[in-house]
Amino acid sequence: MISALLLGTVSLFAQAKDGMSNIEDSISVYYDSFFKYFREEDNERAIYYGSRLKDKWEEAKWEKDSIYCGIAYALANLYNVEGRPELSASILTELAPTAKTVFGDNSLDYVEIISDLAHYHSAFANYTEAMRLGMEVLNIRKKVLGTEHPEYAIALGNLAHYKSALGNYAEAIRLGTEAMEIRKRTVGTEHPDYAAALSNLAHYYSETGNNSEAAVLGTEALEIYKKAYGTEHPDYALALGNLGNYYSNLGNYEEAIRLGIEAIEIKKRVLGTEHPDYATALSNLAHDLAALGDYTEAIRLGTKAIEIRKKVLGTEHPAYATALSNLATYLSETGDYAEAIRLGTEAMEIRKKVLGTEHPDYAMSLNNIAADYSDIGNFTEAIRLGKEANEIYKRMLGTEHPDYAAVLSNLASYYSSLGNHAEEFSCINQSLESSRQYVLSSFSELSPELQETLWNENYEYMFNIALPMTVFRYQTNGSVAALYDKTALFSKGILLNTGIAMRQLIIESGDPAIIAKYDALSANVGIYEEQMEMPVQERSIDTDSLHTVIQRQEMELARESKVFGDYSSNIRLNWKDIQKRLDKDDIAIEFITFPLFETDSTMYVALTVRKGYKAPHMTTLFEKNELGAINTSLYKRPELSRMVWGRLASELEGVKDIFFSPSGELYNIAIESVPHWEKDCMMSDMFNLYRLSSTRELAMAHDKTKSDGAVVYGGINYDTEVSAMGTPRTDTGTLLAQRGFVADSTTYRGGGWPYLKGTLEEADEVCEILKHSKTKVSKITGTDATETTLKDLSGKRKRMLHIATHGFYWSETDARRQKRREGMRFLNMGDAQANYVEDKAMTRSGLLFSGAENTFSGVAIPAGVDDGVLTAQEISRLDLRGLDLLVLSACQTGLGEITGDGVFGLQRGFKKAGARTIVMSLWSVSDNATKDLMTQFYTALAAGKNKRQAFAEAQRYLKEHDSDYGYFPSSLRLRRPHWAAFIMLDGTDR
Repeated sequence: MISALLLGTVSLFAQAKDGMSNIEDSISVYYDSFFKYFREEDNERAIYYGSRLKDKWEEAKWEKDSIYCGIAYALANLYNVEGRPELSASILTELAPTAKTVFGDNSLDYVEIISDLAHYHSAFANYTEAMRLGMEVLNIRKKVLGTEHPEYAIALGNLAHYKSALGNYAEAIRLGTEAMEIRKRTVGTEHPDYAAALSNLAHYYSETGNNSEAAVLGTEALEIYKKAYGTEHPDYALALGNLGNYYSNLGNYEEAIRLGIEAIEIKKRVLGTEHPDYATALSNLAHDLAALGDYTEAIRLGTKAIEIRKKVLGTEHPAYATALSNLATYLSETGDYAEAIRLGTEAMEIRKKVLGTEHPDYAMSLNNIAADYSDIGNFTEAIRLGKEANEIYKRMLGTEHPDYAAVLSNLASYYSSLGNHAEEFSCINQSLESSRQYVLSSFSELSPELQETLWNENYEYMFNIALPMTVFRYQTNGSVAALYDKTALFSKGILLNTGIAMRQLIIESGDPAIIAKYDALSANVGIYEEQMEMPVQERSIDTDSLHTVIQRQEMELARESKVFGDYSSNIRLNWKDIQKRLDKDDIAIEFITFPLFETDSTMYVALTVRKGYKAPHMTTLFEKNELGAINTSLYKRPELSRMVWGRLASELEGVKDIFFSPSGELYNIAIESVPHWEKDCMMSDMFNLYRLSSTRELAMAHDKTKSDGAVVYGGINYDTEVSAMGTPRTDTGTLLAQRGFVADSTTYRGGGWPYLKGTLEEADEVCEILKHSKTKVSKITGTDATETTLKDLSGKRKRMLHIATHGFYWSETDARRQKRREGMRFLNMGDAQANYVEDKAMTRSGLLFSGAENTFSGVAIPAGVDDGVLTAQEISRLDLRGLDLLVLSACQTGLGEITGDGVFGLQRGFKKAGARTIVMSLWSVSDNATKDLMTQFYTALAAGKNKRQAFAEAQRYLKEHDSDYGYFPSSLRLRRPHWAAFIMLDGTDR
């Protein structure tokens, strides 16, 4: 394309030809020749005459006016086209200030020059300068053209690319989304430019690890290209290849290969077999075949890609170096390390010559070769190369870039292989500090789903497995402190705490606009969840499109919430912050679990902090198989107590209050209710034990929302008819009434959910106790106790909530078995359609309300009517801020899917909604036992005891009468007592 600046000089220059001197005549000749060959696209001759024209102009000391700027800019373009970007950049760098003077700093001609210069800096990894220039371009185009102009959208897209290159994917997504929305409004959703914006955005999502969203966007882009150009077009083929990459990243290599082959065939027909894009398609296919273990074919295709790039681009092109590097990877996988090192070194030398040593691609070569040397046992060389790569990344990308952290992680593994665990810890600690800063900055821009994807795909292993294993081998004050800070305080519950904090900032902002956006998001989420409960064929809207809208709304709110406070203050806490909150007879304990290397077992350790400690202490407890080997009652015999508390005996000397946060199987065991490890008493007789979500609870800022009043549920009619409410069921047959059931038992089949007579008595007694303590209380029972009434408590700022009903928790296997039954639609969120882990897990636990029997029996529920089954997922959307005490007087309410982020079940749902302290159960409990426990608890609470004291007193009462309640068949094996079934979470008041 002929430069607009050059075209503009023609008429001006023609007017100036008369009266030229000899040197001026020669300038005229060069100018005519240059323009002629430039227009004819004879680049070699155009460069020859253009470079001399520029030199003559400067020799004549002519004014560097608009004509000169047009010539210089055109010459820079030619150098770039001919693969000499360094000469192009040299001219543009010199030209930019001249053009600014000639055209003005708000001129679009000046913008065109600095935009190209930004591209050059980006290509050579000078992203800081690229972003500076990119922002200047964006601001000028915004001022001159407005925010609805295609050129402004292009500037946004370019800036997004630079942000992405620096690892700031959250900002890249924000800018890319804005560019896409502009194109959507200006050119429509069927225009190739809109498809290009979708493709760019898909790439950024993929970089965060969210390849599902990338695939959705990539598919939409593909369809637009298909409609606009047909299938025989390079852009369509490119979109096919990109989509294949996303499927590859998702592990669907078969689909990636299918798309890759189709892209290859199109490029073969449209571009020919000697085009660089054809070679790229071959490389992509080689990668996917290698992932499936077909290294022979991967090597063949990789070799072919090398030959094409060598012939078309030459042996000193970055793309040729990339092809060599890819082939080296496949050879390394086959064990041919010598050839892999040779090719990797050749690629490195090319990058060194073409890009220089201060470039991320050169550092990538060093990192890859280091891995090959590690594979052959030459860890010394691997370390040397890895350290060099690390220093380059540090200088070029900064210490918060994911690649910088990744190289440090690799270095840690090399040091580990040499047995140098001190350096291993140093590297992994630096890596995780870099990752921690990156996560903190990224989360503030991402939706909850993207936060989860980014964390699980890229960081959970390093924080929850790699660091604990490293510290287990290398225990020093510094390493154990790092483990406490990074794994126990930062990583444990990071997704839950981030979500709670961001939501609270939005709701408490007081900003009508942002609250309106939050309400709109909540409405969309409600619609989405209702639709997802239906089979696909019955859904009335496109859930994929609605999901995309929700993600964008969430990301916008995440960004806007930053101005109202710091969402990350609680997860930035360190062990010293915890220590400051402890008295001399207190101890804080973080239980940590991690795989035991080279075995299939899991190690349990405890990190302890007391007043006066110079650093946390680390105590090895037991392996998981030891826990599984206990075949006696955990609550009658001291075997478990010896493994947990007995091994902490020296740490517990002089301790009165134990604040502990469980991990692994300890989430589902009431270790606060086991016997003392050596004395003839219970642990609770010797210590005050506080179960916490995290020991950060001791130091974190809590919700100070004012609240009052209590709401009590009980005596619920589960078999209420849909059209007309009936009377409570009183005939429970010969079954011992219990609040919950095991998914594969016969308790439910054919018999329905039994009415719990004790819950009505319990509700009556609790209400009487609360009334006598001057607490305003509402009692909801019978047919009135609908799911809707609970949801209506959202935003009402109640201080206490007591729910006596049936509860359930199903594992994924149980849920799939139940879902086959008619009416279990609320479990549909637990299938492959769910967007992330939390969606799947939190529909498998819940509470039952009036009319729930209809849902489980397959009776049609009218549209818009709640089905009586309140899942943890639905609870998490409520606003229960100010709820100081939640009592779930039902079975299995403390259970859920155990993850590195905590227990995904009812407790997570209520925590997200705003509940502070939760009383819940770990197994099935007798109706009468539960009623008595609750009555004693509220009586002690009304008498002035704090929550933990009242709960402990109620447990002691039930323990004294435990044999009166009998046992359920499901609990005979371990003889789990009724009094130990309930636990209190985060009851920290003393």
